[in-house]
Amino acid sequence: MEPTKIDLIIQYALLVAGQEDEYLDQQLGPIHLIKYVYLADLAYAECNHGKTFTGIDWQFYKFGPWSEKVHERIEPALIALGAIKKTFPSEFEDKDDWVRWQLTDDNLLDKIDSQLPHPITSRLKRDIHGFGNDTTSLLSYVYQNAPMISAVPHENLDFSHLCEII
Repeated sequence: MEPTKIDLIIQYALLVAGQEDEYLDQQLGPIHLIKYVYLADLAYAECNHGKTFTGIDWQFYKFGPWSEKVHERIEPALIALGAIKKTFPSEFEDKDDWVRWQLTDDNLLDKIDSQLPHPITSRLKRDIHGFGNDTTSLLSYVYQNAPMISAVPHENLDFSHLCEII
């Protein structure tokens, strides 16, 4: 696992969201960022014989692909960019407050774009524009992609067969 690569994808995802026209569409929460890192790894693995970009051991968890290491990297990666963190009270008693991050910076976006492989940048631009912070649609999409289709809850996800898809 390479924290620098994880940070770059997290930062890139937020900056891509920052390009959306509507202010609320520019904000992403932790669940969105984690799924976009997963989709970046998926895009990379599809072009690199099943090898992920980040080296994360993704696990099938409650809400699809999960990595505690990615979750832990969100705040430091976004604070390093100067992103704005917004916290909202949860509507549910047993849930933590909701967090949303936001940052618009064209220069930073261009800089990070040049540091990531094209399969990742093109996939994230498409997916973030398409799903943004729509949690339900994003989760549905993630569940319909390999390796989630053949995954077993609480086990690590297998990207090795992705090279056979292409």
